[in-house]
Amino acid sequence: MSAASGLWRLKAGELDPMQATTFGTGVQIRQLSEANVSRILVGLGGSATTDAGLGMAAAVGYKFYANNGEPISPSPARFSDIAVIEPPPHPLPSEVIGLSDVETILTGQGGAIHTFGPQKGLAPSMVDQLDRDLTQLVTRIEKQLGKNFSNTPRSGAAGGLGYGILTFLAGKLLSGFDFLAQNAKLHDHVVEADLVITGEGKLDRQTLHGKGPFGVAAMASNCGKPVWAVAGVIEDRLALAPHFAKIISLVDENTSSAEALRDAPGILFERVRTLLVGS
Repeated sequence: MSAASGLWRLKAGELDPMQATTFGTGVQIRQLSEANVSRILVGLGGSATTDAGLGMAAAVGYKFYANNGEPISPSPARFSDIAVIEPPPHPLPSEVIGLSDVETILTGQGGAIHTFGPQKGLAPSMVDQLDRDLTQLVTRIEKQLGKNFSNTPRSGAAGGLGYGILTFLAGKLLSGFDFLAQNAKLHDHVVEADLVITGEGKLDRQTLHGKGPFGVAAMASNCGKPVWAVAGVIEDRLALAPHFAKIISLVDENTSSAEALRDAPGILFERVRTLLVGS
């Protein structure tokens, strides 16, 4: 979904979580379904959105209205205005499976808005209000569609697109790591390895909530293999340390984020060489 609705497509000054939606992701899903793709896998992550998948729903045929009958193009800014949800005449024929590395639910203190909203540009003063608006909207959706997946694990992934897949597409949510690890036969490779190296752009406490590097670390530990982590940026080192034999970041006291981005391959090479020499 990040290809159409991702943070990487926006500069810092362009972030607008109250207006950003998953409509583009919905267009992708609709076009794949129209092309008779029977099973669609949606990677949930890296989104610039907090719209609970309503934009996606609009793209596949759902209609949203205010109390006065005004058609609404759904976005977080209009959550409180949405009174009527009209499903499309025919459900999407394709099976849609959302793959997520986090188990975040949709609403509440541990939900998508509180957990991910600020990093998408949501002002702290707006977090509580938007979560309340979404909670109330979920109740209205439940009354009309008979579904409430707001407390389902992974429903809060990708700004709530997980919830949207369950609610509007009758889809499923699976662990992205487990799905990909099984298809790549990762366990077999780990068993054969002497050392496992993993990483991502940023390692922090969210990594420990089921993201790829944590899954790799757990698998390596179960196989009795040492695991090292390399990342662009590392936070919460004390929390991460028990899970990795060694961790190293491209950004440090001598290297800024801008410098690391300008020469990521070169700095990555030097950091890994430091790890290997130090071993």
